[in-house]
Amino acid sequence: MLKYVVLSVLLLVSLAKLSIKLRTVMLKKSIVFYIFVFLSALGYGQDAVFSQYYAAPVKFNPAFTGLTQMPLINLNYRNQWPGFQKAYVTYNVGYSQFFEKKHSGVGLYVQADNAGNGLYVTNEVKGLYAYQLEPTKDIFLKLGIEAGVMSNHVGWEKLLFPDDIDPKTGGSGQPVEVIDPSSKTYLDIGAGVLLYNKHFYVGYAMSHLNTPNNQLLDVS
Repeated sequence: MLKYVVLSVLLLVSLAKLSIKLRTVMLKKSIVFYIFVFLSALGYGQDAVFSQYYAAPVKFNPAFTGLTQMPLINLNYRNQWPGFQKAYVTYNVGYSQFFEKKHSGVGLYVQADNAGNGLYVTNEVKGLYAYQLEPTKDIFLKLGIEAGVMSNHVGWEKLLFPDDIDPKTGGSGQPVEVIDPSSKTYLDIGAGVLLYNKHFYVGYAMSHLNTPNNQLLDVS
């Protein structure tokens, strides 16, 4: 009888320890999850993205720069809602190459985003750099950074304001006034990290770290 009691107590102790371990693991995972959710909530923007993110790796995370041993060129084109005659069109070209002796990858990408058939155009050219570490055998850690210039342009001539409409005919009675400035160019910086091996990869990236001001007009 005593033997069964002892076994039951040991079993309960083991289950209690297992439960504590599981709760600890779940708590750690929950903390990491909420940290990422919090960081994501702080970020907002209207950047053009591609549905097939794996086809434009350096666009989404500069740490992907030089991920392959051979030079890599990516060409991407997206025409959203094609029935609206090129309403939202995005072009992207990326190049990256890894230099094994330097443990580094370098690259460049160029992107043009045309929204509203020329109403709002965003162009960007950025240089890429990533340094590769090997914390353990066959597991690699890459730290990447991107820096370059972005340019926004508004086609004021494509807009129609209430005072441009002739109240008698309903048509446009006068040419649209072009508001100055119509474009702005600014510096933009981003960074990312990537942990990977031949079976998996996980990474995190943040764009617009310098929080550039791309506002064309001063609104008070």
